[in-house]
Amino acid sequence: MRVSRGVVRELGVPDDAAGFHVRELVQRQVQHSVAPLWTEIDAVQHLPPTRHLLMHARSASFAHHKGNIAYSQPYICTPYAFVFNGFLKGVRLPQRVPGAIGAEKIWSLVQAQLAQGMLPQQALATVYAVLARHSHDIQACNMGLSDGDTYVFYNGNPHGQAYYQLHQAYQGTLHMVCSEPFGTWEWQIY
Repeated sequence: MRVSRGVVRELGVPDDAAGFHVRELVQRQVQHSVAPLWTEIDAVQHLPPTRHLLMHARSASFAHHKGNIAYSQPYICTPYAFVFNGFLKGVRLPQRVPGAIGAEKIWSLVQAQLAQGMLPQQALATVYAVLARHSHDIQACNMGLSDGDTYVFYNGNPHGQAYYQLHQAYQGTLHMVCSEPFGTWEWQIY
């Protein structure tokens, strides 16, 4: 398990949805869109100044899930914001879990762990272990969780696929974690 604390930004490459969560002091702002992130430049450029930004871009796994803004992340349940990127096959949990799609169900599992008083990094690791026990195969299970002050990430990439590898870069006090390196920063494997 890898855990990171600091100022983090997570980006991906969507074909049908994007969202971001901004927190500065007690002000929270959440925006979702079904447009690809790269077409939402105006919205991103007009974000308020912040030290905490969590972004997610998604590509739906199933055609009938494309274009549904309700599935756009991050998922929010105060004080937490959650993002997921991955591909799990044959998940059969022993109990019914709330959620319409896999990412929502995983978020429900994480929330259940947090409600039991588990620390965020433990909650992500525990959920990954549950998913590993009840899945035919996990191609990847990357999760990010923030309370607006602390960020934790779980890079579940058991097959070592480059597509699901997380990367990180530092520039001064800025710490970024993302699934696809961008810009001119010096990216390292997370």
